Amino acid sequence: MTPSQEAVSTINNLSMSPKISSTEQQNANEILFYCQNFNRMKSPGKMKEISLNILSHSFDIILGTETNWDESVHPEEIFGNNYFVFLGNRNLNLSPLSHKCQT
Repeated sequence: MTPSQEAVSTINNLSMSPKISSTEQQNANEILFYCQNFNRMKSPGKMKEISLNILSHSFDIILGTETNWDESVHPEEIFGNNYFVFLGNRNLNLSPLSHKCQT
C-alpha cells in the first residue's frame, strides 16, 4: 500500500467509527463567532456587557470592530487568559489604513 492509500484507509476507518455520534461530529465542525463593536471600551457598562457575553459562551473567535482600545484597559480584564488578542488600532498620525498590532 502506498502512503496515500494508507491515509485514505485510515480516514475511511475513522469515518466509520461508532465512537462519535453524528451530532458530536457536526458540533466539532462548527466554529462559534462573537462580533461586537468595542468602541468606548473604557466605559464600565460596555466592559461589563462584553465580559458577560464572552464569559457566558465558549467562543472560538471574537471579532471586535472600531476598537479605539483605551490602553488603560488590559485585554485580560475582558477576555481572561483564554484568547490571543491582536489589536489593530488606528494611529491618527499615519494613514487610516495603517495599523499597529500588539499582543
